[in-house]
Amino acid sequence: MRQAFTGSPVRVTEARAHEQDEHNTTYGLVIDVVFDLERQGEAERFADVGFSKFHNRRLLWHGNRLTNYVGILSQGL
Repeated sequence: MRQAFTGSPVRVTEARAHEQDEHNTTYGLVIDVVFDLERQGEAERFADVGFSKFHNRRLLWHGNRLTNYVGILSQGL
């Protein structure tokens, strides 16, 4: 199964939200870069189900070691 991903660094406002969440934790970490990824067709499936009408969505971020990203991107979380 071939999957195409588009990704770009997130807008400054989104990055600030992630940074604020990081400061409210009990452990320390440094955020280098935050990317916004979208699998091909994912936005259409999201809209078809009807979730796009809700405006109270939250950002979801996932931090991981570099070695695990290939599996995450190919199979999802």
